[in-house]
Amino acid sequence: MRRITAFDAVYAHALKVLLDQPPILNARTGKRVKATHGFLFQSGRNTVPLLTLRDIRPLWACAEAVWFMGGGAYTDFMAKFGFGVWDKFADDKGFVHSATGHRWRTAFEVDQLKELMAKLTKDPTNRQGVLTSWDPKEDNLNPGKNVPCVDMWHFHILDNRLHMSVLQRSGDMYFGVPHDIFGSRLVQELIAAGLGVDPGAISYLVSNCHLYEDQWAAGEEMLNRAERMILRKEKVKTPFHNFSMTKDDFVRSAVCDDTLPLEIMAKVSKMYEPWPAISGPKLVL
Repeated sequence: MRRITAFDAVYAHALKVLLDQPPILNARTGKRVKATHGFLFQSGRNTVPLLTLRDIRPLWACAEAVWFMGGGAYTDFMAKFGFGVWDKFADDKGFVHSATGHRWRTAFEVDQLKELMAKLTKDPTNRQGVLTSWDPKEDNLNPGKNVPCVDMWHFHILDNRLHMSVLQRSGDMYFGVPHDIFGSRLVQELIAAGLGVDPGAISYLVSNCHLYEDQWAAGEEMLNRAERMILRKEKVKTPFHNFSMTKDDFVRSAVCDDTLPLEIMAKVSKMYEPWPAISGPKLVL
């Protein structure tokens, strides 16, 4: 029998708040949305934010986390795992100028991941471990096909645990947020393994949360699923701890080893028991 997880419960509350909002028209997409400010997810070290209210296809987040860590910018890596979202932002050679990993590793003439690792290795009390994907010049003055939605990741070590805070400026709560928050947790675990510390807590803030009109019915269905589990008055399930990443996993991720996502997914599959996928909603880019 399915039991609701801690992340499911927080996510369901956010859905309820969103679904109660009045519709507005989003000018950029021309679509009606329900939106609100500020979804904040906070967890301790033993909670992995992996949604089970529908199947989110976590292999895609596993692959994307490795692609980010390795500084990937070409869509052929993600295509190996059947994920084509980045194709819409690529040039005719498959290069994505705004790719998160590219911005972390090469776009700003500094390898942010390398610098982060060096800072926290030299001084575990350092509070300057930041990865950013936002280009203040390009994204403000000359935005391209894609402007990053998840903009900053901050890491620091306390009690031999790597804690992470993430800022997402804009989040599609149906498709984007469940995928992005789980992928960020995988990044946290890989970096922690590279530093030789344990993964710690997460604070994840989505500034503008929204659901598009064709996602409202699916949102109601997920909310109903959560409420049915809550009504059974069972103890909240906490099945996800961490995925026992190793330093070798970190090294392999940093070079975009395309065998690593499947290995991570094998660990996820042992724990993941989602409700069925919901047909209907379309991804809006």
